[in-house]
Amino acid sequence: MLQRAVRAGELRLKGEDDEDNKTERDFRDRNRVSSNERNELFHFAQQNGITPEQVMELIKAAGNDRASLRLRRN
Repeated sequence: MLQRAVRAGELRLKGEDDEDNKTERDFRDRNRVSSNERNELFHFAQQNGITPEQVMELIKAAGNDRASLRLRRN
């Protein structure tokens, strides 16, 4: 049955001919650094040449917005 459907071109790939569906969201905010996620602290620290402890201090002082953390670091 599946082979027939494929040959007939009846199957569509996910996203094919679909418009951007605003109801499907993953609720992550890439503009923020989560102080509860160890891997995010380490990644931000590595990107900016500082320690994870310094990242935590920056978050306490400036909030968790990535742009403000980068500005505050300099």
